[in-house]
Amino acid sequence: MARTRCTRLDVEVLNAEGAVEALRETIIKLAEEGVPVVVDVGGGMRLLVLEALLAILSLPSWLRDVVKVIAYLEGTTRYAELDYGKISRIVRTLRLQGREEELTYVDRKVLEILEKKGATPLQQIYEELIRQGIATSKQNVNRILNKLRNKGYVKKIGRGVYVKTLP
Repeated sequence: MARTRCTRLDVEVLNAEGAVEALRETIIKLAEEGVPVVVDVGGGMRLLVLEALLAILSLPSWLRDVVKVIAYLEGTTRYAELDYGKISRIVRTLRLQGREEELTYVDRKVLEILEKKGATPLQQIYEELIRQGIATSKQNVNRILNKLRNKGYVKKIGRGVYVKTLP
């Protein structure tokens, strides 16, 4: 007979951020301890909820602002409402926690420029870095901005124009 260690986790389901963070932290902790991790959420309607969440996360961008998820707590009139923006912010924030050390000095300087100036064209970011004595190329600044976009730190809001999205 295989030995199995079970961990029960109770979460406040109407607090999506807290529930996701608690689940995520528990999974990471168990995995770091070398424990095989199996998340059992039951079946039936719970499976439908997971499938709906995956469908929402995979929506094309033009539909994301239109769809909201409303989940009623069984047997009550209490409910939680989530839209794509809130769901993606939860995911992005948790994914980025503790990853600030992955940013280089120049990455941080780019973020500082965007924080100070707001929406800024790539050319102005490049010129400001040069003014600060950072030897770089426009191609390198473009690569840095793409990396920061992929990590959720910046957003491209126009042709060559970027804005900082996270604190």
